[in-house]
Amino acid sequence: MDRSELFTRFVNVCDKENQWVGQGNPLSDILIVGKEPAIQSDDDKKDIRDNIRWNLNGLESGKYHVVQVKRSDCKGGHTWQKYQTLIDYIYKGELSNSETLDFESRVFTTEANNTVSKRTFNAKKAFEERKKMFILSECDFIRNFPVTILACGNYYTNNDKIREIDTIYDVTFDVEGGERVMFSHKGKPYKFWIHHNADRSRLLIHTRQLSTDIPNDFLEAIAKEIKMHLGL
Repeated sequence: MDRSELFTRFVNVCDKENQWVGQGNPLSDILIVGKEPAIQSDDDKKDIRDNIRWNLNGLESGKYHVVQVKRSDCKGGHTWQKYQTLIDYIYKGELSNSETLDFESRVFTTEANNTVSKRTFNAKKAFEERKKMFILSECDFIRNFPVTILACGNYYTNNDKIREIDTIYDVTFDVEGGERVMFSHKGKPYKFWIHHNADRSRLLIHTRQLSTDIPNDFLEAIAKEIKMHLGL
């Protein structure tokens, strides 16, 4: 089954379960899983339905929901700014001075949680429901990208007893050299963890949310791993 067919199944199951689909290019090489949707209004349910509708319309028209925003509309620590920096390092080798954030033409983004945590007491329940949905075969779309970036920190548990990342994304942690640590100029550690599937055709990088004080050097280090995997 090709990616477009897998995406159709994913959109349909999200429609059925009233779950956030995501946005960007579903046929790209990179999937980014953030923490939760950047809801634009006070009505979470409406924004989720709008996102589903955009993607259903995209299936019919062949035009996917790619957002382009002015760089000036996002502060320096905004997640989208960090995503743009990462994609620039991967595909351009340097930072772009473009006035528009166009990273979604190169990636598909979705979220670990379906609900904005600060707005609801049911965020934990919603997260558990989303994890259960992701395991379904109808969600094989999220396990079909050459590169997956879990930029959601401790949203997933992956320790000696519980291996949620392994189970949901069908990967295992690289025991030898899989933990990468970079220290900022102030001595603060930034980490990411490398995983692969059985035949190593898929790379998964698990790290914290890419926002606020994440330094460019750290994003460049992640980009280096991705470029090697993609042969860029």
